[in-house]
Amino acid sequence: MQRAKASDEESSGANSASFPTQMCGESVFFSNRTRRCTSGNAVGGRMPAARGMEFVASGVLAEAISRTSADHYVIWTGHTYPSWQVSLRSRALAQIREVGVPVPLRELLRRAARIEGSLGLDPGTVRSGVRLHQGAKPAVYLLVERNRMGDYTALTDIPYAGPAFRRIAKGAVVLDRAGRLFVECLRESPRPAQAAAQMARREDEVLPHPSLRQRTPRATIRSAPMGPADLPPELRPRPAASKTAARTPDEVTCGSDAAQLRNWREQALATDRPRTLRDVSARTRRRAMLALPHMRPLAAFAEQLRAAKPSTEVPDFDPLDGGVNAQVLFLFEKPGPMAGSSGFISRNNDDRTAEATFHFMLAAGLPRHATCLWNAVPWWNGKREVSSTELQEGAGSALGLAQLLPELRVAVLVGLRAGRVARELRQRGLVVLSSYHPSPINRAASPAKWNAIPAEWARVKQYLR
Repeated sequence: MQRAKASDEESSGANSASFPTQMCGESVFFSNRTRRCTSGNAVGGRMPAARGMEFVASGVLAEAISRTSADHYVIWTGHTYPSWQVSLRSRALAQIREVGVPVPLRELLRRAARIEGSLGLDPGTVRSGVRLHQGAKPAVYLLVERNRMGDYTALTDIPYAGPAFRRIAKGAVVLDRAGRLFVECLRESPRPAQAAAQMARREDEVLPHPSLRQRTPRATIRSAPMGPADLPPELRPRPAASKTAARTPDEVTCGSDAAQLRNWREQALATDRPRTLRDVSARTRRRAMLALPHMRPLAAFAEQLRAAKPSTEVPDFDPLDGGVNAQVLFLFEKPGPMAGSSGFISRNNDDRTAEATFHFMLAAGLPRHATCLWNAVPWWNGKREVSSTELQEGAGSALGLAQLLPELRVAVLVGLRAGRVARELRQRGLVVLSSYHPSPINRAASPAKWNAIPAEWARVKQYLR
């Protein structure tokens, strides 16, 4: 019983705060604030409470949309979603009301983020829900990609599409550019002319929200993080006394916003402690910090990994760490099943592995600005097991990450499975060290090795500048 309890919080390195579990053939997200479901039944005969909506700043939404492919769409078959109806995934996908008409994934992110004014669902959670839904029984929302010919093809394998559990292979045409249906799983087929007219809309017509109307180059969006005016009143900075007149939100410059983000980062570091990412406002600020210069290349790198495997989830790097200035790369094993909640690989996540990592870093005397936390296998695919294929692909991604860290000198491989990418990193010319994994399961299995982790990590200090 104790072992089962410990395994609930087992994740790879500081990666997790909520996890998907199976119910009625669907993966349902639970946050740390929900009551846990076991064996597909509600605890005490009651359904867990749904995680509430949160404030989604315009800058955060614009950034997420800029990192989402304009060629990705979602088609609703018109059938009901036979899952817990207040789960995050069902609430997000329910924002699609058109039957048989491709709705841009960007538009779905906007709708889900604006369910009630500025309150809605985090874009990262929505993207994850769409990808995970492709393996549901049945999948009634189909993730497709528009090709150069104008046809809409399945972005991933969909094993159980529609109530007939029709299998759709990756790359198969679901809807052609004339609106003709090639997969008979819709409740009702749209008229070809109507569907074609819907698909021919320009992007600025599909995204009518005023904050998204202007077509801004991606580089400009990344250099313009959300400003104080985007935050709820309790998160807005107090104005400093000044003889000059206060500026309106429209007059706030990109430079002042960047200064505010740096100020938030300094404040967070000054009050740094474990499990802070359980707080919604902390996660909101942390996501905004991804626009800081030391994080932009890593945020783009994580997005490339998501695009390479759309059916998986890839958390972001933590902006409180060193980013591209890191000298030490800590490679844990694989994102845990709770990584979808905070969206970060972080020592501040709300789980015991993350808390141990936080304290071990302090005990080892490692400055946070010198470190970067990541995983040997960066994708969470719903399975704890790590295959040899995953490790081989992960080694390639680790080498790609190393190229983005010009100051990198040492790689610490945390856990047995992470150690299997050592050869590739040594070929890069890095010093490669290894250590025991700080999970609660390992603590119970070998307390001596677990307690020795800070001393192992402290060996890194001799290589720091």
